[in-house]
Amino acid sequence: MTAANDWKGTKGFVYVATGAVYFHETAEAVRYLRAANPAARVCVVTDKAHGEKFWDDIVVVEKPTFTFRDKLLMSLCPYERFVYLDCDTYVAGDLSEMFRLLEQYDMIGHQLFEGHDYRIPEVPDAFPEFNGGVFGFRRSPEVEKFFARWSEIHLAYAALNTGGFYDYTNVSDQKAFRVALYQSGLRHSVLGPEYDFIVQHVQFACAAVKIFHGRTFADLQRIEKIVNARLGQRAWVPILDLCVMQHESAGGWARLAWRTGLQALRMAGLVILPAGLRRRFRENPALRRLFLRNEAASVQPPETKRKWGLAP
Repeated sequence: MTAANDWKGTKGFVYVATGAVYFHETAEAVRYLRAANPAARVCVVTDKAHGEKFWDDIVVVEKPTFTFRDKLLMSLCPYERFVYLDCDTYVAGDLSEMFRLLEQYDMIGHQLFEGHDYRIPEVPDAFPEFNGGVFGFRRSPEVEKFFARWSEIHLAYAALNTGGFYDYTNVSDQKAFRVALYQSGLRHSVLGPEYDFIVQHVQFACAAVKIFHGRTFADLQRIEKIVNARLGQRAWVPILDLCVMQHESAGGWARLAWRTGLQALRMAGLVILPAGLRRRFRENPALRRLFLRNEAASVQPPETKRKWGLAP
């Protein structure tokens, strides 16, 4: 574990929490961060303090947008090397290895298993999209130029959503980040899924997962116990609320068959049952628990539906 004096003034974690809801969520996220990293130094970038102090450093911004764009304010933190975490991240392990990467690289981030639902002519498909929930930067003139370019590109994409046209990727931070990073030439390193385990997606891991990404913290703690119960090659399947090992036991395969059968039955019910009966089933807590053990994996928010071209 890193000594307390090693963090001060040189490296730390930064959260962007504009608005009371995200501010309070960040306060809880920081408690978990410090439980696993007691010496961590934390900066919060916010519109104002909405509660009791939990930070070491605070940056108050006058005109936040309360959108994805506020995330770019992470660069206002006072650290030479910093790791940005979304406020819906649950830290379950030591993150000091991330700062070791920042001794050699300008930027670190987690590659997504998505990002090709849009095309950018000037960026090859082979250059991946990074998730916007976990980033690390080593401050330099080149990194400052990167943030300026990221902001410029983000504004240009957002301006395309006009006259009734809407594309989720234009307002998200990730597409603009992908273009800016490709153009920047920054030395960057990809983090494994263990450092940004997005629980509403199918995920793969081998080592212990250290950062779980999603809501709520109670659900993330429950999922952490499932995912980290056994280490080795494994896949988290959220709709089944199950982690499947590369070499599974007989009991594990039986559990997988049972959960899969429930989902097959649920899909059949969506087709053959009348709407009124389906609604009654959904309102029954016991049936919801049986068929939707991990509800967050089964319900797509409107912005996700828009992203994939589905009706909101």
